[in-house]
Amino acid sequence: MKRLLFCLAALCVACALLCACSVLNHGPPLEQLVLSPVMPDLSNAQSLPVQISVLRIESYASFNTARVAVVKDRRIQYLPEVQWPSPAPQMMQTLLVSALTDTRRLNGVGSDTAIILADYQIFSFLNAFDVTVNTPDKAGAPVAHVGLDLKLIARNGRVVNSISVKTSSPAASMQVNDLLDAFDRAVGDALAQSVQWILASLEKEETETRRIGH
Repeated sequence: MKRLLFCLAALCVACALLCACSVLNHGPPLEQLVLSPVMPDLSNAQSLPVQISVLRIESYASFNTARVAVVKDRRIQYLPEVQWPSPAPQMMQTLLVSALTDTRRLNGVGSDTAIILADYQIFSFLNAFDVTVNTPDKAGAPVAHVGLDLKLIARNGRVVNSISVKTSSPAASMQVNDLLDAFDRAVGDALAQSVQWILASLEKEETETRRIGH
């Protein structure tokens, strides 16, 4: 009887391990896609003596993922076999920090962990980061969409300005390289609009602050 119980226990353990392996075995890892948008060149203007922090970008759960979202018939799916190197909001935060840094017009630019006592902070919400596929009865190419709501906040918590940036770019096809090109254009346009708006808002705010101070 003891031997029978031992054999049954061993069989149960083996089955459990086999089931665990089947659950954990998701197949080969997804291929990672790298965005390379053209960064805006806004360096030919006066410098602003401020530090700015780009806080962690919030988003919907459907876009807060490394999977490439596809919207078809108002339903969200994800491309198989490929993914972004990091969740879309984290990727956009990194790109926005890089774009602001590349302007060389600010005393300091960083993420929420890099600059704690910044003069200004950027709060953002990523409301779109997907490729939309038209329904069968609508002709047209797939379109990459990027939507970013931005708020510029002063150190005292006052909302200086806000904006909603929405960009889109059609893709030649649903082939991965064509989708990447479309995302590069849409993200590049979103960064250009965001950086231009941030710098213009900062310049206006700093000018007004100096006027009141005098």
